[in-house]
Amino acid sequence: MTSPRHQVRLGAWNAQTMYVTEKTAQVISKMQKYMLHILGISEVRWNGANKYVIPTGEVMYYSCRGDGLHRGGLALIYDRKTNKSLMEWEPINYRIRIFRARLCSRFAKHTIVQCYAPTEEAAADKKDEFYSKLPKI
Repeated sequence: MTSPRHQVRLGAWNAQTMYVTEKTAQVISKMQKYMLHILGISEVRWNGANKYVIPTGEVMYYSCRGDGLHRGGLALIYDRKTNKSLMEWEPINYRIRIFRARLCSRFAKHTIVQCYAPTEEAAADKKDEFYSKLPKI
């Protein structure tokens, strides 16, 4: 997938919610419009952690809460070509919502860490926990 001459276009978007079915099509449309290879999404609001193949060929790896509350959650969406070089994906901690994916080329291995930090309103201990774990990834 990657070579010294190949650029990987990354994007990030707070989708507010992808709990509504039509939102996935809107997100993919924007991804294609901006010619992104990888798009990080926050506020997915699905359940659990899994892989979802989108009918247009993109693949979405998501990590969300597993308690049925449909709050928070992250996803990384890969276009068809970029997905072929994905070595592993691992939802590290759904509670603090950190997601790691590793890409491989013959030139280098790349690690992408997507996270959803606690807001200002969150309790101080939750923020401290998040920021103490983040450098260890």
